[in-house]
Amino acid sequence: MQMCSAALLSMLHLCLGCCARLRCLLILQVQATGGRLRASLMRHVYALQDALMNYVLRNCILYNVAWEDPRIDGDLLQLQNDDNVLVLTTGGCNVLDRLIDEPLHIVAVDLNAAQNALLELKLAGLRVLCHEDFFQLFALSNRDLFDARYTAALRPLLSQEAAAFWDVNASFFDNVMYAGAAGKLARVLKLVAHLFGLGPFIASLEACPSLEEQRRRLATVKGRCGLFTRMCKLCMPVICAFAGVPASQMTLIEEEEIFSTILGRVFHDTHIAGDNYFYFGYLYGYYSRANCPRYLRPEHFETLKASATRVTVVRGMLHEVAARYPDGYFTAMVLLDHMDWLSREQVITHGTIPHRTAPHRTARHAARYAPNTNPSAHPPARFSRYTSSSR
Repeated sequence: MQMCSAALLSMLHLCLGCCARLRCLLILQVQATGGRLRASLMRHVYALQDALMNYVLRNCILYNVAWEDPRIDGDLLQLQNDDNVLVLTTGGCNVLDRLIDEPLHIVAVDLNAAQNALLELKLAGLRVLCHEDFFQLFALSNRDLFDARYTAALRPLLSQEAAAFWDVNASFFDNVMYAGAAGKLARVLKLVAHLFGLGPFIASLEACPSLEEQRRRLATVKGRCGLFTRMCKLCMPVICAFAGVPASQMTLIEEEEIFSTILGRVFHDTHIAGDNYFYFGYLYGYYSRANCPRYLRPEHFETLKASATRVTVVRGMLHEVAARYPDGYFTAMVLLDHMDWLSREQVITHGTIPHRTAPHRTARHAARYAPNTNPSAHPPARFSRYTSSSR
């Protein structure tokens, strides 16, 4: 499970270049044949995309941080202190955000052992570190502090699998924001944005005082942003693979100007310096004390420290882990979009998960997308759907 940073970066650079050339060839082929081969060629592209994503998934951390806005989950779920919650681990950030609500028990599940190792390390840090040291690690990437505290303080609290991971992956703390596949993708895209002349614009937003001023600055680089988004569209299969977006989602957006839409929403509708810690972290490589996830804020630290042992971290498929608990055990779930990663047969199997929710309470689900299958194949359940505005 050793994280090969140089190898991942080299693979990403190579894949971006190859992908851009392949997409150009596809466009030429479509023009030459009237689109007859397009479906066949794109199936091969999507297969390669999923193969690349699966390689990344099995060999390193994919999500160095969580991308979903936990405020939306919180508003939907309204957790109480008698709730048992089933969640996906991902970067672990939103698991800790839900822990601030002090539910009775959280079960965090992920197929990727590296993602679980990241959450285990955060939980260990909550138990034995002071707030300043915790912030230094996960907001400011203090590698020296990790090296000093890992062996004696943090490692004894980890599972054997998580300890084996962190024994050889201290380089994660060279820069947390640019670690893992998604972090490396962010770093490469930031470098590419500089090549398109967007460096001064990006730098100017770090301390931009207001959303109105940010919009004014955005208007001055509209043309350069357009060129950058067109480049991103050419490289979409590789970008999606390193961002953890499966081909089943990509097929829904391939004809849309998705990158233009994202940039518009992020830079026009959210204040990067004041209220969008997701992109602030990726653009500048750190979280500020005023612009960071709730779990890193000092006012929540003692609550998290007292509740850290309420989280159980499990590797496996969500429905398999849910089956280990009695019917009615879970009163809330955060399913995200994981069903888009699964085959139709697996999605139908996952339809048994709502039976694990308490029969006398509403089954509460927070998901970015509904399952991509026939709803009649599932047992009755209420799915709350949302699209995170922070992504």
